[in-house]
Amino acid sequence: MPTVLGVDGCPRGWCAVQLDTTTAARTPLHFDTFREILNAHPRSVIAVDVPIGLMQGPGGRDCDREARKYLGWPRRTSVFSPPARQVLSLTGRKGKYSEACRASRRVTEGKAISQQSFWIGPKILEVDSVMTRALERRVYEAHPEVSFAAMNSDRAMSHRKGTREGRTERWRVLRRTFSDLPRTPVLPHELHRLCDLEDYVDALACAWTAATIESGDATSLPARPPRDQRKLRMAIWRPTC
Repeated sequence: MPTVLGVDGCPRGWCAVQLDTTTAARTPLHFDTFREILNAHPRSVIAVDVPIGLMQGPGGRDCDREARKYLGWPRRTSVFSPPARQVLSLTGRKGKYSEACRASRRVTEGKAISQQSFWIGPKILEVDSVMTRALERRVYEAHPEVSFAAMNSDRAMSHRKGTREGRTERWRVLRRTFSDLPRTPVLPHELHRLCDLEDYVDALACAWTAATIESGDATSLPARPPRDQRKLRMAIWRPTC
């Protein structure tokens, strides 16, 4: 049974959706660590909503700039610049935001980090600590807003995902691909108390992206991704079908 995974970080670990690419059957899953995902699915293509490939000096990632350009205003603001690799160990720790910003300014010649990137930093570090060139054959960076725009004939979502209108809009787009989803957004009972509805919705979008990557119906932003100092690819993958 050929399966792929869409993965999104959540406060209690990782929210995932396993997708059977033949039947479109979906299985909601929760994992405590990203390493558990790799071990549990050693041959599956995985699309994860976490930056892969990081800067270690001044300048941003081309893939983030390309994704913002693709999404346009206002969804472009959903694509944040991840912290430099040297700063990750300071992120996500209460009372460390100012220190992390100072460290970032030293490394990047004056650029601080956003609150969003500070709090998601531990997830980035978790993936970065296990990521290798070999894993690039099956682990890919996705961005749910890029995926939703691609599913919507290259038109970005109109509403923020945290609003009722945003959830309804994204669910409507998902139901075009997964027609057996309930008519209204709902979190599967398997994920109750483990993940939020927004995490599950994003994981569904990433699962579809993983399926298009496996089938060859996805392209990278940018088309020729550069590599970071560890030789990891810096690319966000966009479905093209």
